[in-house]
Amino acid sequence: MNDVGSSSASAPGSADPAQVCSAPRADDRRVRLLVVDDHPVVRSGIVGMLSGEPDLQVVGQAADGAEAISMTTELAPDVVLMDLRMPGMSGIETAQAIRNRADERANTPIVALTASTEPGVKEAVAACGMDGYIFKPFDAERLREVVKRLLEE
Repeated sequence: MNDVGSSSASAPGSADPAQVCSAPRADDRRVRLLVVDDHPVVRSGIVGMLSGEPDLQVVGQAADGAEAISMTTELAPDVVLMDLRMPGMSGIETAQAIRNRADERANTPIVALTASTEPGVKEAVAACGMDGYIFKPFDAERLREVVKRLLEE
């Protein structure tokens, strides 16, 4: 797991998002994203940030882990953008559940969205099989860059 911290080189956990691992895209269709966050305003903000990006398409929004697991099956997103702290099933638990699946969706790239600077966040994200993380707050340019580079690797 490689981290994709903030765009500032001095920020905790920052690294070049090009280091995030994922399978290369086989076609040139729009990247399908699932946004998972328990706060509707955050989900709306992310959708708004990405709405002007012609290569990216938000195909779904989930408010919790159970909904994210279901929508990963139903919508087959190319990338899941997931908050780590959610009531009920956390982002870590949700990622583990997705990784433990017995189908092709188990390998869906997952990027953690977190405001946490607590020690151990990077390790927890790696341990659950997420492909990277980005610190909140982030801007549209940074989010677009992370998603695009994730899929270029």
